Amino acid sequence: MRRAIKQDKRKFNNNLANEAEIAANQHRIKDLYELTRKLKGRNSSASKPIKDEHSNTLTKQQDQLNRWGKFFEELLNQPLPPGYTAIPEAEFMLDVNIEKTSKKK
Repeated sequence: MRRAIKQDKRKFNNNLANEAEIAANQHRIKDLYELTRKLKGRNSSASKPIKDEHSNTLTKQQDQLNRWGKFFEELLNQPLPPGYTAIPEAEFMLDVNIEKTSKKK
């Protein structure tokens, strides 16, 4: 019985490895990452229910995304602390080269 379980697990892992190789060759990075996590033994990054501001469980993905957006909007849009000194805007713009750099030999 144990031998059969080990063989099944080995087949499963080989199939995952083959799928990961195909995903890598086809540049499907997200699939490759998920397959690698499965091979490593971690669970997939499935969406888990979260709660809204009234402690109601949100199970729909769009509701969860909206809640995360609202959460970060509240988190990042805080009033300025007392004694805050604003940085004045620059008097003139500096000429900065933003072209792609290259190696010179």
